[in-house]
Amino acid sequence: MNPPQTVIRPWALVALLALLGCAVPAQAGDETSPPWQPMLAKSFKANVKDIDVTSLIVYRNPGCVFLLIDGKNVYCSPAGAITFKPVTETWKEVRAHAEKTRDPRHLFVLAETFIKESRDGGSTWLKPILLSRGFVVTSSTWVEYDATNDIVYLMKPGSDLYKLARRK
Repeated sequence: MNPPQTVIRPWALVALLALLGCAVPAQAGDETSPPWQPMLAKSFKANVKDIDVTSLIVYRNPGCVFLLIDGKNVYCSPAGAITFKPVTETWKEVRAHAEKTRDPRHLFVLAETFIKESRDGGSTWLKPILLSRGFVVTSSTWVEYDATNDIVYLMKPGSDLYKLARRK
């Protein structure tokens, strides 16, 4: 006796292929790639690759951007990451304050060519945010968010700090 076989109807196959095509985000670097802006050269005179950024934190409110450089020097820029200046806060203090003001339901998750965003703790996901052209995600890549100004920041060691201002 032959085992039963499942018959796939042509319309079901077309519907499945259409669904899969809609579910795959565009690749980074497409014409639809968002306008990420590199920011470090505006504040630091050195080559971006020579600036040893070891961590990135953004206060979601009011949007201050903090960099830990050389593992010990803390720099801060007001929202927009335009002008970084040394500050007296320790990295431990910066991290503690960022943790207190964090919204645990607003999540950002890095994928190879895009960032997934959820505002409800991961129950639903918004349209993927495409990465900057040529940006390669590593295990050391940071994504941070300024909720006050609706700006997403993306960086990894040895790269520039990229910002994506979403509010028009």
